[in-house]
Amino acid sequence: MNRIKADKVLFIKLGQGGEYETDCIVINQTLRLGYKDVDHNLCVNGKWDLVHKYFIEVENATQGVATSHTNQIKQFYENDNQTLWLTFFNNKLWWCFSEAEITLLPDKTKTRPVIGTWSDKNIDGELLLSGNLSGKLLKTQGFRGTICKVPEEKYAL
Repeated sequence: MNRIKADKVLFIKLGQGGEYETDCIVINQTLRLGYKDVDHNLCVNGKWDLVHKYFIEVENATQGVATSHTNQIKQFYENDNQTLWLTFFNNKLWWCFSEAEITLLPDKTKTRPVIGTWSDKNIDGELLLSGNLSGKLLKTQGFRGTICKVPEEKYAL
């Protein structure tokens, strides 16, 4: 059986309540990260200790929460074009690879361009309807953060 080759498989939630889904998947072919109050320059320059400090000092987060937020942002900024990104939209699983280039938008969200387009089809051209997917993979969409490693990586590939 053919598989897509990727170094890593990550789930990304495209905005609170999916607010960026249509823009990212249908219109602009991008990944998009909120975290508007986190300094883009700190992230671009890999100053993760200062990003973590921001969550502790400004957001009054616990160490664990600050670490979680920092790690999610770091995934967005540091993963290369060999990372497979997954999300769920309109009762389907969507996937893409993305360029590493990050753009800061006027609203302070950050985007990465998709290589080609988002796809809602498997390697055989069949729609990836939620009702036909493993429940273990579907559980990923319940992740309460923004970015996480997909536990069903082999199945996803």
